[in-house]
Amino acid sequence: MSPIIDDLRIDAEIPPQSVRPGTSVEVVLRFVNLDTRPRKVFLRRSEASRYGQSMFRIDVPSPHADIVQPDPISSPPPPTAADFHELAPQATLELSQTLRVPAELKPRKYKVLWTYENRVGRLDGEPIPGIWLGTVQIPFVLNVVARRIGAVLRGRSS
Repeated sequence: MSPIIDDLRIDAEIPPQSVRPGTSVEVVLRFVNLDTRPRKVFLRRSEASRYGQSMFRIDVPSPHADIVQPDPISSPPPPTAADFHELAPQATLELSQTLRVPAELKPRKYKVLWTYENRVGRLDGEPIPGIWLGTVQIPFVLNVVARRIGAVLRGRSS
């Protein structure tokens, strides 16, 4: 069961099928407002700007380092009103974020941790009514299977 923090249920859902190295998976990020008042959720529209706010960490066995996505960028743009999503009482908001499956991953099940954090309570100096503030971490499993042999052979012959 996903956590409920300040009357907001937050969850990440990965498609149940297995994935191959070098592909991408669309992860559904779900926010459910259990409150009787409207809420706002801050999630940058640009996935490239989400480092530090909405990140995936793929747990890779030692001696390799864990894989964190998205990559950090040196100067993310400041948030705009378009990055704040309205969430009516008792409503569900579904957004998505791409999880890239690195080509070098070996077939196995990997633990993935989605971390979502918001510390932005003001926009243009004004408080944002109903904004959710906090941090949540949602674990899930990514099942990586071997590449098809035909695809590997075709790749070598070209």
